[in-house]
Parts: sequence; C-alpha cells; structure tokens
Amino acid sequence: MADVNSPVIQALLNSDPALVDEAIALYDENELLRAEVEKLTANFDDMRKQRDVLCDENDALRLVRDAAHDWWLGKRPVGWGREEHHANPEINTTSLRERRLAEACAALDAAKASEEKL
Repeated sequence: MADVNSPVIQALLNSDPALVDEAIALYDENELLRAEVEKLTANFDDMRKQRDVLCDENDALRLVRDAAHDWWLGKRPVGWGREEHHANPEINTTSLRERRLAEACAALDAAKASEEKL
C-alpha cells in the first residue's frame, strides 16, 4: 500500500480524488512489480551459480577424460595404429578396472574418429 505521508501522495491528496486513486493503484502495482523483479533477479543469480558449478564440473570431467585417453594411448603397442587399438582396446591392461577404462577410452576415441571424418 502507498505511503500516504509521502510528498507525492500529499500533493495528490490536494488534487482530483480520481487521480489520487489511480496514483495509489499505480504505486501499488509498481511495488508488486519491484518485488517480482527482485524475486526474478534472485532466481537468475541462483541459476548463474548453478551454471558456474556445472561448468566447473564439466571442466573437471574433461580433464579426467583427457587424462584417461592419454593413459589408454600410452598402452598402445609400438607400431599399432588406431584401428588395431580399437580392435583390441584392452591390450597391456592388467586388471578389470583397467580393461573397463580401456574400453571406455576406445569408445570415446571411436566417437572422436567419427567426428573427424565429418
């Protein structure tokens, strides 16, 4: 509700009553809009923070992916090409975890190869 002691309202009180009612209604609508803007701004700020966290996580996952891929390439026997390594991605691995990681790296490398052909 509008503050009846404000100078603007006091000036309007001395004018046309219809204008006073319209001014008060506009003031109240403005306050509602101001509150909505504050709420939307807070939501926007929260969404920006969430985006920043997701970007940080994405960057970290990219580093992990690249490190895993480099590890897998390091397992490739000398003289082997990409095709041979894709046919036997588990070469030079020693554990189930390494084999699973090698298979994932081979799938990633195959996807990269497909993109490179486009």
